Amino acid sequence: MVDKARAAKDGNEFHETWAARRSLELLMPRDELNAIAVEGFSVEDGRHVSNAATEIADLVLYYGIDSAFETAKRVEISQFKYSVVNANKPFVAADAKKILEKFVAADADYRRRFGDQQVENRLRFSIVTNRPIDADFALAVSKLASGKVSHERRVIDQAHQVFSACNRSPRDLESFLSRLEMRGASGSLTALKADVATRIVDWSASSDYVAQGRLGALKALVRTKAGTEGANRNVIRLEDVLSALHVADARDLLPTPASFVGIGPVVSRSLAQKKVLENLFKQRPVLLHAAGGVGKTVFMQALASNLATQGEVILFDCFGGGNYRSVEDSRHQPQKGLLHVVNALASKGLCDLIIPGPLSTPDLLATARR
Repeated sequence: MVDKARAAKDGNEFHETWAARRSLELLMPRDELNAIAVEGFSVEDGRHVSNAATEIADLVLYYGIDSAFETAKRVEISQFKYSVVNANKPFVAADAKKILEKFVAADADYRRRFGDQQVENRLRFSIVTNRPIDADFALAVSKLASGKVSHERRVIDQAHQVFSACNRSPRDLESFLSRLEMRGASGSLTALKADVATRIVDWSASSDYVAQGRLGALKALVRTKAGTEGANRNVIRLEDVLSALHVADARDLLPTPASFVGIGPVVSRSLAQKKVLENLFKQRPVLLHAAGGVGKTVFMQALASNLATQGEVILFDCFGGGNYRSVEDSRHQPQKGLLHVVNALASKGLCDLIIPGPLSTPDLLATARR
């Protein structure tokens, strides 16, 4: 027999941990994620949504600019459903009934305020659950979203329940369901907590006590934003995550920006570029050297532009216009240069990032390789 109080606590912690996991994405947003409102909408959006909409918004993710629908490129309202007892039982339309009703209420609130076109272009919904999504339920939603009909009895039954819960015209229902995403079997609470902890430990590349302190501070941030202290300031931004992770400034993630001097028209050295590319495509490292003023930097910029048409390129400015000599810059040292290169790759979605901190060179090298 499952203790209901403990199960409810697990559900809250699942919500908290998932929010912590999503907030880490603010460090290197690959899809313009800009802000996350916890337990309701941002103050700006909260003024024009109903209580039903607010109740269903466990997280509201704002993409693009600021944390308001008027200025955001996209807004996603997310609801969590965590179950200990039914962890292996498929999630069906009956389980989603109240969520769908309140999602539709939120959709209607935004339509009244901003009009149909703006809502259909920018407002999205998601259900996140540790249970698997029932295949017939998923197919029913897909069919209704595309305006198609199924002839399978169980799918039809699920579709009727969805139609009843949403209580909208076929056209409005298609629009709403086409903007709904269901993420099932999101893992147990234990697995989710381990995932977040492992990420922070891996990204910290420092002692365990520093990583554990960062993890605790991040979860405390989410807890504060969700509680009474977070009333009217429930939005998590990049600055909040950096503070929780003890990083002074966002610029510390990419500490050595390029300082290339602007140049005029360039005469391309096509033969030299061709030879370099031939070796690179054979996976051979290439070292270019020449006297000062010959044009190495310009050549490398042209080479990077050429390669960028065929894949991802990182052009690291190790000279920095001579700034590398400064103690404040020191971009040639691995604590800054290697950190910058890895995080530049991370910003393109090619690897995990490294959180700056008290890193020893061996730890940093090991983390960069990993």
